[in-house]
This record gives sequence, structure tokens and C-alpha cells, in this order.
Amino acid sequence: QELHLTAQQSGARVIIINPVSQMNTNAANALLKHLEEPGKHTFFLLLHHWPSLLLPTIKSRCQRLNFPIPSLPASRFWLQKHGVLEEQVDLLLQLGYGAPLLALNMMKQGAVITRHSLLVDLTAIFRGQKTPIQIAARWSKLPLEQILIWWYHWLTDLIRLKLTTDINSVYNIDIIKLLEHVSVRTSVVAVYTMLDSLQQHLLSLKQNPNAQLLCEDILFQWQALTTQN
Repeated sequence: QELHLTAQQSGARVIIINPVSQMNTNAANALLKHLEEPGKHTFFLLLHHWPSLLLPTIKSRCQRLNFPIPSLPASRFWLQKHGVLEEQVDLLLQLGYGAPLLALNMMKQGAVITRHSLLVDLTAIFRGQKTPIQIAARWSKLPLEQILIWWYHWLTDLIRLKLTTDINSVYNIDIIKLLEHVSVRTSVVAVYTMLDSLQQHLLSLKQNPNAQLLCEDILFQWQALTTQN
């Protein structure tokens, strides 16, 4: 309803949706109607890190603007200026995929500790020390989107390692030992299959799925992936 009101100072109306990926199907369809007929002096800014997950009908009605990440020296300087310890800068930039603002938010949210605990759990399943059921209960209380995005990139690194056998092709170099151990136990096809499943789970987050069941599913897939041989 507010979209039909006149701007308070008779200027442009700017609607920012961040992140647009969190909209469910009903919200996306409602947005589509406004994008088709936005009204006079009305602008929508849709912020998204995963454009491939947007509905094609929405993407076709938008102009795409890419914002490149700053240089590594500039990002390091900026993060240290905002209170990040020097020894944590590079890992946080790795977790934020080079984006300093995202890296700073990661630090504030304790992402380094969370990520470490996830990797410990995955290693425990790999070694047969824990079961997916045991771990899923705790994981279901964590931010699922972040878990899936991290895991998506870990599997992408695993594919790179299997196809090239070159550790320099791996982005998450701090987990290279785990990736190398898993690589000899699985096939590229199996990793791609799990990668597709993770993407479907990312899409399903719009529908508020059962977190416990979602975590159990991906953890059982990980168990199967790492015990193929």
C-alpha cells in the first residue's frame, strides 16, 4: 500500500530489499507486479549474492549492477582500521569471499568459531566418530543459509581438487587436508550430485523447511559421500 503513496518531499521513492533471496514465492510474485508497473519516480534496489537463485521473471525486469570487491591491501587496511586483529584479517576475508563488509559482519557474528565447529563435526562423521543424527540437532539451531553457502563452496573446492589435483586451485586452503582425504574416497559425479542437492536446499529456505530434517539430510549425504570406498 505504501508504494502507492507520494514521497514525503515529492522526490523519488527508493525501495531496498536485502537480501532478496529470503523472499518466498508469494512475496516474489507480489514484487513482480510492482516491477512491471513501479509507478512514477519509484526505484527498486534488489541486493543479492546469489543471482542464479532469483526467479527469471524478476531478473528479466531488472538492470544488473555488479560491485567488484576492493583490492586485498585496501580490504586488509580497512578491516584493521575497524578493529579486526591482524592475524584474523585474511581468514575473515576468505570467509567473506574478499568482501570487507561481509568479513566484518562475520567477525561480529562469531563466524570463525561457528565454521570451525562445523568442520570438526564433518571430520568426526568422516572418521566414523559421530553420526549425522547426533550432529543435526545442534546444526538446526545455527543459521542454515550460511551453513549451506559454506558447504557449497567446500564442495566446489573438492571438485576443483579432484579435476586438477592442484591445491592452488582451492579457495578454502585452510581445509586442504580434509578435502584431500575426502577426494580419494569419492567421485566427481557424487560431489556434483550433493552440490545440486545443496542448491535445492538453499532454494527451499524460502519455504521455512524443518531445520532438523534438512540438516539430517545433508549430513547423511556427507556420510555417504565420504564412505564410498
